[in-house]
Amino acid sequence: MKADIERFSPSVSHNWLLENVTMDKRILREFLEAGHFEDFVLHDTSEGFPQGSPVSPSLVNLTLNGLEKYLGKEFLTTRYAGDFIVAGKSPEEMRNVALPKINSFLLERGLKLDLSKTPIFSIEKGFDFLGFNFREYHDIGRVKGTKKGIFLVKPSPTKVKTFIRELVVIIKEHKNRSSYDLVSKLNQKLRG
Repeated sequence: MKADIERFSPSVSHNWLLENVTMDKRILREFLEAGHFEDFVLHDTSEGFPQGSPVSPSLVNLTLNGLEKYLGKEFLTTRYAGDFIVAGKSPEEMRNVALPKINSFLLERGLKLDLSKTPIFSIEKGFDFLGFNFREYHDIGRVKGTKKGIFLVKPSPTKVKTFIRELVVIIKEHKNRSSYDLVSKLNQKLRG
């Protein structure tokens, strides 16, 4: 299952953060209640915190810390900030055990899963996570135990298409410039 939390930053509970984040409570409260500017308008933050602020990634991680332990050893969890995947033995176990546990964990923090964006899938169909596609391909020569073939991690097709479009834009923008300028810019993009 690839989890998608509904409106994470604007929804997380201030009370939960203040009770559970180990830092100076006065500073944390002031940060949480400071509001944020968007389009030259000050927006109140009675719950949540501004996405993209310097402290947001830390607060996201602190909010989700403990999820792996909460789910137990029967599930494997990989998390990067607010994005996470959970692997289990069967779709039924994911629906009947993992989903309720995840929802319970998130509810305590003022959060919930967006079920329309939280697919339960088999590894044979694959999934995209953090710009990569993870999938097990059937290969009769590699069948062993529960493994049905070869597991490959490749760049996500969507990300590859986006990257190619960005390269085309760079090439068009450098049409009347020197080859050196074009190659320098392309190298910069390819290394980045």
